[in-house]
Formats: sequence, structure tokens, C-alpha cells
Amino acid sequence: MRREPINPWEWSTKFGFSQAVEVSGFHRLLVCSAQTAVDEQAAPPASDGMESQGRAAFENLRTVLAEDGMSTDDIVKLTYYTTDVDGFRAVLRPLRAEFLGGQQVAETLIGVTRLALPELKIAIEALAAR
Repeated sequence: MRREPINPWEWSTKFGFSQAVEVSGFHRLLVCSAQTAVDEQAAPPASDGMESQGRAAFENLRTVLAEDGMSTDDIVKLTYYTTDVDGFRAVLRPLRAEFLGGQQVAETLIGVTRLALPELKIAIEALAAR
């Protein structure tokens, strides 16, 4: 698979993401539902901390990818939904670095009034290709 970041403006690379990612030569596309901080029994998160909920959502996404034989290296697009845009932006960079390393993917951040459960603050949706 070949992936080529598309960045007509260099400012986006300074923030660690691409305006677009051209993907070619892949055989499989995985469309992931938004992952949150719920546990394997769908229980709400124990913590209301933005960082811990973000980490749990990324871990759940990693689990979904692994179930299909993929990893975070295969992600080409992420959509973040959060009830607190400023709070999430404060923890996003280190979480992104931890889970994506240096790879730049296309990303969108959307502020929402509420997620599926009132305790949830973050949901992360992904497209992955291999």
C-alpha cells in the first residue's frame, strides 16, 4: 500500500496531521465505528479525565484494528468527537504521538453536545487501509 500526505499548507504538518492522505495499492479498507472509553462489557468509564478517556478510546480502537489484523499504522483518517474541544485539544498531541507515532493522517475534530452515554467525553472514528 502506498500513502501520500497531501498538504497544500505546511501549517497542518506542524500540528501533526495532513489535510488529506492519498491511499493506493491497498486490498482492504476497514471502516471503524467511533470508539469510546467504555470497557469490554460496555460499562461507562471509571474516570472523567480527558486524557484517560482519550487513551481508553485509542486502546479500544487498537483492539478493533487488531481483530481484523490491522494496527494503528494502517489508519489513514481519524474523526474525533468530543464534548470539550479545548480540553481534548490539550491532550490530543501526546495521545496522537503515543498511538500514531510520527505518521500523519487526515483528521477532523468535531465538538458535540453529548455522546452515547453522558459520562463519555471522546469518541474516535477511523478509516484504515492495508
